[in-house]
Amino acid sequence: MTRAILFLIFLSPIALAQDAADLNHKGIIESWDDESLERGRKLYQACAGCHGLDGNSPLHPTARAFGRDEFKFGSDPYSMFRTITYGNGAMLSQTWLSPSERYDVIHYLREALIQPTNENMYVELSDDYLNGLPKGASMGQREGRGSRDYGPVLMSQIERRVNRAATFFLPGGFHASYDLHRMVLSDVWRGELDLSETQHKRLRGERQPVPEGERFDELLDWYWCFGEGLEPAPSTMGEQGIDGGKPSTPLPENLVRYSGRYVHGRHAALAYTIGNREVLETPGVTERGDGVIMHHTLLIFPGDSAMRLCVGQQRDDGWPITTTLDFLGTASDEARVTGTIAATATEDDRGEFGRFIAASVVGDTEELAWAFDDALRIGLVIPSSTEPLRLRIYRIAGEGRGVLESFTRFMRARHEEGEFALPDMNVFREGGPRIWRDTIATSITLDDEALHYDPVDYEEPNRRRGLASRAHVPYVMDTIALPEPNPWNAWMRMSAIDFFDDGRAAVSTLGGDVWIVDGLDGETAQWTRYASGMFEPLGIKVVDGEIYVTCRGGIVKLHDLNDDGQADFYENFYPDPNVSNGFHAYNFDLERDAEGYFYYIKPGLYTDFTQAGAVVKVAPDGSRGEYISTGFRVPNGLTLAGDTLYASDNQGQWTPANEINIIKRDTFYGVSQSGKAQSEKWEKPMIFLPQEFDNSPGDMAVADDERFGPLSGYLINTSFGKGWMYYVMPNETGAAAIAFPFQLQAGVQRAATNPADGQMYAVGLTGWDTEAEYAEGCFHRIRYTDDTGCIVTNTEVVDDGIVLTFSSPVDAESLMRVRFKVEQWNYRWTKNYGSDDWSVDDPNEEGRDRRAVTGIALSDESTRVQLTIPDLKPAHTTRINFEARSHDGIDIRDTVYMTIHELR
Repeated sequence: MTRAILFLIFLSPIALAQDAADLNHKGIIESWDDESLERGRKLYQACAGCHGLDGNSPLHPTARAFGRDEFKFGSDPYSMFRTITYGNGAMLSQTWLSPSERYDVIHYLREALIQPTNENMYVELSDDYLNGLPKGASMGQREGRGSRDYGPVLMSQIERRVNRAATFFLPGGFHASYDLHRMVLSDVWRGELDLSETQHKRLRGERQPVPEGERFDELLDWYWCFGEGLEPAPSTMGEQGIDGGKPSTPLPENLVRYSGRYVHGRHAALAYTIGNREVLETPGVTERGDGVIMHHTLLIFPGDSAMRLCVGQQRDDGWPITTTLDFLGTASDEARVTGTIAATATEDDRGEFGRFIAASVVGDTEELAWAFDDALRIGLVIPSSTEPLRLRIYRIAGEGRGVLESFTRFMRARHEEGEFALPDMNVFREGGPRIWRDTIATSITLDDEALHYDPVDYEEPNRRRGLASRAHVPYVMDTIALPEPNPWNAWMRMSAIDFFDDGRAAVSTLGGDVWIVDGLDGETAQWTRYASGMFEPLGIKVVDGEIYVTCRGGIVKLHDLNDDGQADFYENFYPDPNVSNGFHAYNFDLERDAEGYFYYIKPGLYTDFTQAGAVVKVAPDGSRGEYISTGFRVPNGLTLAGDTLYASDNQGQWTPANEINIIKRDTFYGVSQSGKAQSEKWEKPMIFLPQEFDNSPGDMAVADDERFGPLSGYLINTSFGKGWMYYVMPNETGAAAIAFPFQLQAGVQRAATNPADGQMYAVGLTGWDTEAEYAEGCFHRIRYTDDTGCIVTNTEVVDDGIVLTFSSPVDAESLMRVRFKVEQWNYRWTKNYGSDDWSVDDPNEEGRDRRAVTGIALSDESTRVQLTIPDLKPAHTTRINFEARSHDGIDIRDTVYMTIHELR
């Protein structure tokens, strides 16, 4: 018990996982069984990126080999739980797992990996041990996130079958999903869309949505035909990739192009083009005692080409029947559509009517015709037209002549009751009523003093030595509270931010929302939900008052058609030509240059992209895109500063450390998706970022306003992994970076300058390996206060050392008492996960090289400090740790991280 208490005393408050309190550790361990072992095995797959799939072949240089290594922080279940919960050394907090799930993983590690081959680390669970564990009542199971309002349509994948799907939430618990790459109906069911293993429900949701419930697969033959007959278009999914999935591309645009989706209150419609004819479509379901009838309401715009639509296919064995039945009491023939039902069925050897598919059309049907083929497909032939065609197509799958006759009576009755008066689909294009009418007010807390640990203490046990120094930094952190709870149970895991010219923020969430935030110049922020249902929006840009969003399927442009403060049309502005269904296959960030071109970046590892790890450049009108560079792993940030494009990347295979790159056209940046080196030549990053400083970088923003004080014009980078921010100083030999001392409430994803006040705002979320795990989302402001601070504003490599420039004069006497601590080390580019630190002096030795500072010179104006370092060499990382005092008596303690590619 004493060891546990001491452990908690020395933890910084920001590192405490709140869900670890009041746990019944004994009860959880005693509940272990085969089911928890299997759960642990599945959950361990997320740990394999560092520890290896077998647990004995670590990919990360400091990861344990569970089957043979000594455990640095204890191998009993409670010690392992503490390590997973709080992190230690290079091990980060894994609180995306619930406490019970952490113990499931521990159960798996003990029984499957430790006990067979590492018995010295296998701790027997005696009664004394179990009775000595901390007492509590909770069994560590997180409460369900509850139902969420995603709007009428949710964009996602569907299992590993559909890479870009639109799912309609229909009355009565029905759902209909469309594959937008082929414009086909992929799933119809009654039940729920299971999102339990996705980003909508889990902090680390790495699986795809799954339809759960009663399926109606016989209604799935709904597609446009492009060949001579009624056959479907070929699949657009490629060969199986390295992550077990397949990439998917849209059909050629001369065949079909998905244009976007309209929202009108709780109703929605897909907009697309078949050939040269525009179509609006919305699905619906009518439930009857003898079957489920699906209907599709279409508005087909004029065009000079005929169209063919497959509306059903009978697939059962038996004698085939193809028939057209009259329901208006007039004579029928095979081709006429008006007043008829088309059906294909099978007949058994006794002449009984078996399984069937039937369809009927109402609306502008006079020129339409039925078509059938030998595969028992029903086709609808739609001729060219100079006027729009309004249609509603009803479809049913059933068995027996009685059900078919009931469907005939249903169609006749609806016709006689006048219910064939179709809704005017044009209203979708005019804008609809607001779905989310409430505006939510949240507090703005000024100077919210929360400091992170000093990066130099990264390897210290529990990081005990102290917090980063704030006294010399002329900036403070403010916190804008998130609108939680809210009426729609929207999960405020913030993913991107940009600003309107008037200072309002447009912010997105990982779950698919965009919110507009006003009032940032006061004490209360006003939040309005603007859009929903998008697929992992990870970049946002406001251009001339209109919002563009980077999603998994490409760039979406949001339109408020009636100026009521809510998006009505989600335009498919740029469809990504290559969508992978691996969980890592995000599209990151969004930038725009002076000529109007857009940029975003795609990851390489754990994806099935045919062109992995690429920067995408998109034409100003979204008509075309191109790849301008490749070779990135998980590049969670893209930044345009003037004419220079920067991209961050995350440590892993072929990425020896986290890094920031300068993007050059037709350049390879080092990551091979295949696991083999594609080239011995790879572009070195502008700066490497060691794990202690940033274990998972986000994006950079340009502090492009003079009101931001001494860092005006600088690059400000975010850290998703650390939950803090730092500024970057490029120079002729590489770059340097220094962290702000503030601990933001979650991992930081994106930052942007507000044109109204000139300050830097940032948003983020907790998930994967984030150290700031005490909030699930965050919204902060880094605000300049006054000129009394004294910070490093420039670094320069000179003949025999390094020059540090400060924002205000440094006290000369304090420099005589200060010892500058300088270390250098390198990394190795391999297929292993990351790299150890390697000596610069002896490349075959692990470790860091100390550099002696033999002289310290202060300039006449007392703002430039030159360090004489005779043994200074080019190095991937140079770390300078120092303490001093400003001329105004302010204590300075800071750490500079540099990459020096060459000496000048």
